Amino acid sequence: MSFLHFVPETFIASGEADSFTAQAVWRMPGTMRFAPYARRQETFASYYLKGMVAARHGKAFFPTTGAAQVDAVRQALAPAPHLVFAFQLPAMLPLLAVRPAAPVFFDLDDLVHRVHRRAATTPPLRPGKVAHLLQVPAILAAERSAIRLAARTSVCADADARFLARLGVGRRVVVVPNAVGCPVQAPAIPAEPTLLFLGKYNYEPNVLAAERLVRRIWPIVQRARPDARLLLAGGDIERLPSASKPPAGVEYLGFVPDLDAICADAGCMLPPGCRWRDAAQVDRGRCLCAPDGLDAGWCGGSGVP
Repeated sequence: MSFLHFVPETFIASGEADSFTAQAVWRMPGTMRFAPYARRQETFASYYLKGMVAARHGKAFFPTTGAAQVDAVRQALAPAPHLVFAFQLPAMLPLLAVRPAAPVFFDLDDLVHRVHRRAATTPPLRPGKVAHLLQVPAILAAERSAIRLAARTSVCADADARFLARLGVGRRVVVVPNAVGCPVQAPAIPAEPTLLFLGKYNYEPNVLAAERLVRRIWPIVQRARPDARLLLAGGDIERLPSASKPPAGVEYLGFVPDLDAICADAGCMLPPGCRWRDAAQVDRGRCLCAPDGLDAGWCGGSGVP
């Protein structure tokens, strides 16, 4: 098994990548490769206009679709694997350029064009969001091209599968509900008051939630409990503006290879959304401070009571 991860250039330059092995991250034997995200100097045209022409030029996708990134994918495919697995659209877009001979399994997860549209239409509404809204057709076109290339595409909700069927690309789409492994016995609650915020920070709603937590809510918590700690974990954490100058008591962990260990250090979970990760924390015997959906007796669209 061979794995290719796109990561920030600083992650590679620091030597931190050397400690991440397939056994540690994926718990299986294999080789790990890392390719840096593409970088560019943003202009009005690159930020607002180019994404209307092709999704690969958009802010969320250009980091994995540059010439060097496509070449990294090509090199990873050189040994002629029997199967290629692509996680989410940013990983699938360079495969559209390479066109591997092996069958591709594409985990689309959420419909990206809907996520993008939701972010563009969520208040506060600004003129720039109109340009982002006009990028939605290009993202939808990229999703359709990716699904056509893949031998199988997975989504996590029946409604998404039905929508893709109406678009005429649902024949090879399968529904794989979100799932998570849970420990046999919940670890003990740590004595030190520790809260954990876990999410991916290439998703704008998670960024907004984390920044609001750090800047507006955490000072209130600290006044009541000066000994409290806040852990923020998840990929692309450098996208949080507050990460450049961490407030007292806040630790920016970034990607962590062992979720069980980091969850054991926390007594309370602060999920940005009400999905499978919430059910996992309940099973670990952890307190949740979650959106209203969990209080109503359900977790997101997964139907977990």
